[in-house]
Amino acid sequence: MAIAITKMQKCKRCGESKPLETAFSKAARCKTGYRKTCKQCMREGINRESASAASKLWRDHNRERANQYLREWRKRKAANGTGSER
Repeated sequence: MAIAITKMQKCKRCGESKPLETAFSKAARCKTGYRKTCKQCMREGINRESASAASKLWRDHNRERANQYLREWRKRKAANGTGSER
């Protein structure tokens, strides 16, 4: 009689122990081979509004760096012929 043993892992975000192979996405770079955050928390954590707000906050605090990056990006795009120069 064989007993199936399910490996469990604790999610670093919600703190719940869940089945490793079904609740966590694979990640070759992680020691266990799976992400530390469960799939459910990953879905809940992806929020465009908060990411957009964080990006805007960074641009506001680093205006000169952001402007310099955009100038260089526009030059590269124009040199490659893959976009229009403003």
